[in-house]
Amino acid sequence: HQAFHRFMSNYCVDAGGRLWWIGASTMRDIPKTILQLEYWTKEDPHFAGLQIPRACPDGRMLDNPDLHSLYAASQDLDMPLWVHGGANRPPFTPWVEAPNGLYHSIGGQYALAALVGGGVFDSFPKLRIGLFESFGGWMPYLIEKLDDGYKPGSPQTPKMKRTASEILKDGNLFCSVEAGEKHIAYAVETLGEHPWLFSTDYPHHGSAWPNAVPLIWEKPMPERAKIKLLGDNAIRFLPRM
Repeated sequence: HQAFHRFMSNYCVDAGGRLWWIGASTMRDIPKTILQLEYWTKEDPHFAGLQIPRACPDGRMLDNPDLHSLYAASQDLDMPLWVHGGANRPPFTPWVEAPNGLYHSIGGQYALAALVGGGVFDSFPKLRIGLFESFGGWMPYLIEKLDDGYKPGSPQTPKMKRTASEILKDGNLFCSVEAGEKHIAYAVETLGEHPWLFSTDYPHHGSAWPNAVPLIWEKPMPERAKIKLLGDNAIRFLPRM
């Protein structure tokens, strides 16, 4: 990953600020991952934080204590964490050959359940975490179910201090949506305008690019919600941008 980070920094350096990059976490070596986070946060103004998978290599969830030092370092450096990937740990992060909606969406739900129920947002209240390429139409359903099933301070969730909807309202949880999703307007109406981040999945096959922005602009949502989704929320997620 160190070589990858050097390559990405060099690749983006001549883009005049148009290109930013995220680092890859070595989940089996969190101390070295933190060193990389600290180094690139200082050395490269276009470094945008670290990606972590939706589940750990041994199948543990994202609330496991081995990750707390990484969460603390990201919070202290004011850098977000990007949750993405992590297949082949069925049934919770399905096999990579699974239908796209299962592979990504169930993995994102599994990650979110751990982050909320395990008290990560309460232990690190300034840490910003985004769910990427998980889609967003399922968020209203899951937030409702987490509110119903996870009670702060219960024997099941002893480190949790706020409900899922309270965590979402406080503004440190983000979720990317893809422009072609049919239920973005409903998700915005139900959960508010602040958690959503614009994405296109470019250059993958099936990407809405280069027509993604018009697709968002056509959604039956208030103009202010579209402006937040297309840019303002991203600045909140990554203030150094």
